[in-house]
Amino acid sequence: MSGDSLMVADDGNNRLAVLGPDLRIHRTANGRAPGIPAELSPRAVDSKGRFYAVIPAWMSITRGIIPDSLPIVRFTPGAGPVETIARIKASPEPPPPPRRDRHLSGLGLRPAIPGR
Repeated sequence: MSGDSLMVADDGNNRLAVLGPDLRIHRTANGRAPGIPAELSPRAVDSKGRFYAVIPAWMSITRGIIPDSLPIVRFTPGAGPVETIARIKASPEPPPPPRRDRHLSGLGLRPAIPGR
């Protein structure tokens, strides 16, 4: 991907979209990596078009044991092997549960309660 493009996660359409300088979508891809049972969320792309992502802890649990480190992998969408290129320390605690009103908290707003 050249330096004048931007990759955007389009979660609603389950894809990654590459926007060019004209702000049009020039290419789309998904986060499927060979041999990985679920789509990954790539965090970077290099000049050869290879994606870089972290394998989440829930994919790495073995016999009920949560790993203390997570692999950073490199792959080409739809082709070739997935390479582990590094490992990072995993968080010792699970993330907090998602809150529906989190996006409103910075605005001082609260969700409407039906019947009020």
